[in-house]
Amino acid sequence: MKQTKAIRARGRILRKKGVDYCRHCNKTNCPLIKESKHSNGRMSYTCRKCLTKRAGKYRSTPEGKAKIYACIARYYKLHKDRAHARSLLNMAVKSGKIIKPKKCEKCNKRKKVFGHHPDYKKPLDVIWCCMDCHREIENKLKKKNVSK
Repeated sequence: MKQTKAIRARGRILRKKGVDYCRHCNKTNCPLIKESKHSNGRMSYTCRKCLTKRAGKYRSTPEGKAKIYACIARYYKLHKDRAHARSLLNMAVKSGKIIKPKKCEKCNKRKKVFGHHPDYKKPLDVIWCCMDCHREIENKLKKKNVSK
């Protein structure tokens, strides 16, 4: 039987050597994310569930909200054309001028689709594709830009 939680003894947590564990819930059988390195050279790990929970708490604080707002404002300053094209497309979909399809145009699978703008100067001319195909398109574009 696999041990999923650490054992407590006299207020201390007893752990097996060489086994990584979440520093918040002490689980060992879940995917762990490296968080920080301690002064003694050991790594600190957190599981996805605990990390999401902690981030959600921070985002609901006034400091977290201010930081999110600052990030969004910085993005809009840097990418005005993208933000404008995205908002125009969203308004067109909401008003019914453009109908969002249920299938991906590239792989033809029934998945949640996203609008990919090949040209931000034409905000309503988009390719409707799933997350996998959209990532593939973006990666090809990044490779083209790097090789130039």
